[in-house]
Amino acid sequence: MRRILIHRNLNKKGQFKAGLFYCLLAETNTLTPNKKYYFPLFTRLSLLILLFASSQSFALSTVEKLQRQAENKKLYEKPYWLALGHYNTVGTANNKFESYTDDPGFFLSENGKFSPQDELKATLSAFFDTANTGNEHAQCRFVARLNWIASELSFDRNELPQQNCAEYQVWRNAINAETVTLIFASHFVNSPSSMYGHTLLRIDPPKSVNPSQWLSYAVNFGANVREGENSLFYAWRGLTGGYPGLFAMEPYYKKIKQYSNIENRGLWEYQLDLTPEEVNKLVVHLWELKGISFDYFFTDENCSFRLLELLEIARPNIDLLSTFDYKAIPTDTVRVVRDHGMIKNINYRASHIEKIKYIASSLSPVQKTLAHDLSIDTGLVEEEEYKSSSPGDKQNILYVAYNYLRHKQTRTARDKAMAKRSHRLLVEINEHGNADLSSLPRPFDPIEGHKTMSMAVAAGSEGSEEFIEGQWRMTYHDLLDPGPGYPLGLGIEMLGVTARQWQSGRSTLERLDFVEINSFAGRDILFKPSSWRVNGGMERIYSDDGDQLAPHITGGRGYSVELNDDLLYYTLITGRYEYNEMHNGNHQVGAGISLGIIGEIYNMSTTLDLTTYKLLNGVERYSMSFGLSYEFAKNKAIRLTAEGVKEGVYQENNIKLGYRHYF
Repeated sequence: MRRILIHRNLNKKGQFKAGLFYCLLAETNTLTPNKKYYFPLFTRLSLLILLFASSQSFALSTVEKLQRQAENKKLYEKPYWLALGHYNTVGTANNKFESYTDDPGFFLSENGKFSPQDELKATLSAFFDTANTGNEHAQCRFVARLNWIASELSFDRNELPQQNCAEYQVWRNAINAETVTLIFASHFVNSPSSMYGHTLLRIDPPKSVNPSQWLSYAVNFGANVREGENSLFYAWRGLTGGYPGLFAMEPYYKKIKQYSNIENRGLWEYQLDLTPEEVNKLVVHLWELKGISFDYFFTDENCSFRLLELLEIARPNIDLLSTFDYKAIPTDTVRVVRDHGMIKNINYRASHIEKIKYIASSLSPVQKTLAHDLSIDTGLVEEEEYKSSSPGDKQNILYVAYNYLRHKQTRTARDKAMAKRSHRLLVEINEHGNADLSSLPRPFDPIEGHKTMSMAVAAGSEGSEEFIEGQWRMTYHDLLDPGPGYPLGLGIEMLGVTARQWQSGRSTLERLDFVEINSFAGRDILFKPSSWRVNGGMERIYSDDGDQLAPHITGGRGYSVELNDDLLYYTLITGRYEYNEMHNGNHQVGAGISLGIIGEIYNMSTTLDLTTYKLLNGVERYSMSFGLSYEFAKNKAIRLTAEGVKEGVYQENNIKLGYRHYF
């Protein structure tokens, strides 16, 4: 009869160790002198079950032991665990949490979105799970969690079920990261969603492996927008969190093409002083976020906010997010990174149009026209006007003509005739040499500009009555704010309130602006962007019949001309809707025209605007305003404004002088 041999001994603590051997076949029921025991065949099945249950009990006790250790250490309250789960405290109690992550695939506990404690417990269990294997195992999906928990609990990783995380290893080897650079893509004036600028990260390998930054990887967080989305729906959904946001990685040269060549935005590159260990923490956590969605909001939970979360993962002892409760403007987030001493080096990558305009600025109006015409008809290189140009002028004319043609190519399908003209111009460039861009000036660093929230107090008079005025604006920049770091002609404001206390004792709400955007991009012979303005909110309208706080939507479209680098003129055809109970018929629409000048001289900004409307009820309204702002210290300015208003027979003038603080 077949027998099973069981050998047992007791250790010092009396613990039972059992080994199962199938190596002995015997025909005896007697005990041997060396204390080996033989059991009949019918006990084999029950014995196997007992041994299997014992091994499972041992594994479970390991998990339970680690879970108790984690509970005793309160690891679920540690800032780094909360950061790995993207948890945010909610309400007034600090022990209530909710993860910014909205994707159920990010959590291992059903209650993981709201309970970091449950998520930690589930994570430990999942690490010892034997049902899943390979790339889908928790050890492969949540590498950053595993690294941190193992360091905190100091357990032997050999106790874990061994997994082959092939996908992670291939990805990690491809992301051969040594340094991280924070990128700020500058303001894109003609796109409302990009007027604030945009931030992303660049992950650079060692220079010995890849000396070109073009082949580095860009890490971007953005809204997942359906192709062809209506711009109004886009704006609304972006403000209300209607889009999922995702992290994406792609070669940096694609971002250069998108921002610098297509959208004409300069790229500020802020190299961070992260150590190799910190870089590794950031990259490993990026793997955990692969395909994971967040709600995306333009104003707060946006690209810049998410990147700060990544930097807190890399360097756990810093607090970058606490100042961004309800808005996260890209330049403000870069300032916080700078204020924490994390910026090592700064580089600026000029846009395609910046380079063209720089070279074109050295040409006469006739030569600019020639460069434009050469991009259309390369046969002009045989004309005397071109041939008689000096060698330096030829280089500049050819540079402008060729790169202007390339700029047009980025916005259209590939055209054989256009490609032929490009080749002809390249032949001329090879013969005469390229333009010199070595002296291309670097613009003012946007993070050195004024901060984006402001408060103001002013004293003034309207007619014969004096007033004190207070103003608060959540963000961002108006046409009279200090200009350095902001494009000339750009104004974008959200949520502004203006109130007055009059000499007579009455108090009034003068304005409530939900959004006001001014986008004045200068035109020239090469580039002809449109200019536009939109404003929605409530403003107090004064007339002979009294005054009324009137809801309105006002907009206009036209063109602007840069008279020089610091002076711009604009003309707009405008339209307006308002609800005003002082009118015959409360709802009124009208059309009109706006003319204006915007200028910046040293640390002063000035505006002059003339606007007229004619409403459908026959009422004509005229206004003329002048403003002058002087920045006497960083984030501190005084402002003088004067305005005259005429509606029908009503006419009134006001003037005020005030102090404005940016924070």
